[in-house]
Amino acid sequence: MNPRGDASVPSRAARAEAAAWLAQLHGPGRNAGMEEDFRAWLRADAGHARAFEHATEVWDATANLDLRGLPRLAPRAANGRMRVRRRLALAATVLLAAFGAWMLLLPPRGIQYATGIGEQRSVRLADGTQLSLNASSAVEVDYERDRRNVRLSHGEVLFEVAHDAQRPFVVTVGERTVTALGTSFVVRGETDRLEVTLLEGKVSVARASPVPQAPAAAGAPSPAITLQPGQRLRVRADAAPQLDTQGADAAVAWRRGEIILDDTPLEDAVAEMNRYDQHRLSFDDSALGQLRVSGIYRTGNNRDFAHALASVHGLAVKEDGDRIRLARK
Repeated sequence: MNPRGDASVPSRAARAEAAAWLAQLHGPGRNAGMEEDFRAWLRADAGHARAFEHATEVWDATANLDLRGLPRLAPRAANGRMRVRRRLALAATVLLAAFGAWMLLLPPRGIQYATGIGEQRSVRLADGTQLSLNASSAVEVDYERDRRNVRLSHGEVLFEVAHDAQRPFVVTVGERTVTALGTSFVVRGETDRLEVTLLEGKVSVARASPVPQAPAAAGAPSPAITLQPGQRLRVRADAAPQLDTQGADAAVAWRRGEIILDDTPLEDAVAEMNRYDQHRLSFDDSALGQLRVSGIYRTGNNRDFAHALASVHGLAVKEDGDRIRLARK
């Protein structure tokens, strides 16, 4: 399956498999069974044919190589058949090496990674950057030769960025961008909010592009905000950006299976807990949603969370299948 958003570009796995097939088909072990397996591989995915076309182009490019320049890899053979086999093996080696280099040089375009409820995932990109996706998150990676782009559509990700001064690393969330050259930071993005916590290095948060402004607010666009390690920037659609501090331990508590709440409105706490458990939490009314919640809670255990809140705040817990509702007594 091709994980890329651009269906015209075969996946890295498909390109590697195509290179291996091409080397085998040009080798001495080719037979009817191999050919039938190859045809089945082609039928399995539309991207396989495109990957094989790319591999064939690389193979053709190696046709005019002067093998005499590699005497250790192409020793003289005692008979013509052995010489042919050695030359085919050498050509396959050259193909795989060239194809591997080509795959590494080709920037990833439109690769998508996502997690579901209660799921976490770590991804290492080709440049060494590490992405750690929290539950219910989705990103798209689109590297260019002069810029590394990641779009976070929703959720939370820890970015540990490999340094590359020639290609800034840019995370886009809605109308905002978070730019870094080599650092570690956490970005959380939802429909109406953005939260960035810097763990190491330096990042700059700015608008992704100019947006229309009301006449009374017309003028120069809002300046970029540069964070220092330990700082957290919170941006909501209906409020001015807020800059405060948050320790690394709290910023990545979700990696340990914990949620740290500090005077958090119940509506936000419930939304956070629901990212990790199929048993969905809700509450009776908007006034109850403003109840403040503090403490350290385990992810994926909404039932215990509900009963803990009920005990502290004098609430009732009503359960119906996979639904858990907090209500006033």
